[in-house]
Amino acid sequence: TLEERDPEFFELLTNEKYKFPKILPTGNYTINSINSESYQQKILLKKGWNLRSFMFNFDFKLVYDNKNILEIKNDNKSYNSTVPEEFNNLNMIELDKGYYIKCVKDTTLIIEGKYTDKITYKLNKGWNLVGYPYDLEYKLEDLNSNIKIVKSEFTSFMNKSTNLPSIFNTLNSLDNTSAYH
Repeated sequence: TLEERDPEFFELLTNEKYKFPKILPTGNYTINSINSESYQQKILLKKGWNLRSFMFNFDFKLVYDNKNILEIKNDNKSYNSTVPEEFNNLNMIELDKGYYIKCVKDTTLIIEGKYTDKITYKLNKGWNLVGYPYDLEYKLEDLNSNIKIVKSEFTSFMNKSTNLPSIFNTLNSLDNTSAYH
């Protein structure tokens, strides 16, 4: 866990006096890290489409060289292994973005990197596809009331402001194993 690997950073994010930022309905916010060591993220991918986040920037050659990965898409860029390189416009991962990844068979992608020093989310009105590159859970119960619904690959959270019973919430927190709408 992050608490074990980097207690100083964990303290920064969880200590009330630092006021870890909440997700805002629109606009930008920034989270800073004080970590400088290198870590690994193991990303389990199933055959077919997967919705995932990345914790680190990494050499995109890992994707090009992985014959099990057919496509990767975010909300405005894509990489498709079956088309010529000049038609692909995704050549690096943005940590604030979520990604759909299509695989020919189950595979594991292991990336290595450093925790980000800075990440900015820009949330637009309507649906957004976002990544969550942190090694700790973000509880959705305190989510800003302007954000009505959060969806992962198989679960969803509806804010209290939707006036729907909380029994329908199957997503309780964000973590780095998924990406979110």
